[in-house]
Amino acid sequence: MADKQLKKKPRQSNFELLRIVSMFMIVLYHVIYHGVFESSNINDQVYLHPFINHLPIYQIMMFGGKVGVALFVLITCYFMNGRNPKITSLLKLWFPVFFWSAGIMMLAKYGFIPGQQVVDEGMYHALTPILSRQYWFINDYFFLILFIPMLNQVTGVVRRNTTIILAIFVVILPTFFNIQLLGVDLWLFILLFFIAGYIKEFKERGVLRKYLKQIDWMALILLLIYICSVLFNDYAGQHTKNINTVKSAVNLSDQTSILVVLFAALVFCMFAEWNLGVYKWINSAATLMFGVYLIHDNNFLRDFIWQNLTNVGKVIKMPYWNGSLYVLMTAIMVFIICGCLELVRRIIFSGLENLLIIKIQAAGKNLQQRFAK
Repeated sequence: MADKQLKKKPRQSNFELLRIVSMFMIVLYHVIYHGVFESSNINDQVYLHPFINHLPIYQIMMFGGKVGVALFVLITCYFMNGRNPKITSLLKLWFPVFFWSAGIMMLAKYGFIPGQQVVDEGMYHALTPILSRQYWFINDYFFLILFIPMLNQVTGVVRRNTTIILAIFVVILPTFFNIQLLGVDLWLFILLFFIAGYIKEFKERGVLRKYLKQIDWMALILLLIYICSVLFNDYAGQHTKNINTVKSAVNLSDQTSILVVLFAALVFCMFAEWNLGVYKWINSAATLMFGVYLIHDNNFLRDFIWQNLTNVGKVIKMPYWNGSLYVLMTAIMVFIICGCLELVRRIIFSGLENLLIIKIQAAGKNLQQRFAK
């Protein structure tokens, strides 16, 4: 009975607020990466363009995108440490993925999304979004959840050694030697699972509370290191006309960068110790974040959003602060609109999804009983 009561206890809003902040940082990253750089049709010469004077602010904002990915995964891993996912978790993940992937593809197929043509291969990818890696993040996130029962069996010295080995190959080698493992994103998610487990243990033992001030300072120092690196490399690259020098600062914001992983872990520790309480509106809004990602980063919608709808590429011709403000407002607009669309989907289809889950669970129990006989 006690276990059931614990399950019904609402989740603290500090983690749900972090989920919202993480997704907004991801949207902001996509505004800059897909909007400013890709849709403006400028190549590597952007680094030698007068726009170079505006570049640091966008590079600094992009840092939050990869940190947001790590934080989003850390939240799931934190709550799944010591618990095994149920089939309902995978179904609740699959329903919105299929809905938005297939639904947006159908809109494109029948001409509702300008400039998009749907070929057979694109249709197949949209109808099998996880198998075909329609969304790289969803694919690796889905397999992470599948592996969690096995990962929960890794304990003690084995877990410590595994974490160290993963940190070396997934974070240290890519950061300092530019060596990438095959399937590095999934390996990174597994590393984040072990990191989240240690954070959970430290919180339960009171270690996080004891060293919270040091954690705050370490996070600030890492952020300042990244900012200084961006400013130095941009300045040096502009004066030496060396594109690679400018790009090297961006590498520190890659999701396998040691700066990103450490900063995300520290920020997560800060939120874990924040006793925000329970706010239903925050928790409700957090449930929409998955849909925000699925909509705004869909392959069929991406060009329409950044080129037709918002035309973010024009910021390279705007004054410094005007361009930064336009990018920020674009991120807010896309974030809110996608959240509202996901809310509408949930209102209309949540009853049907719950019914399907009940039917699937019942069918599973019937199969178990038949095999038991």
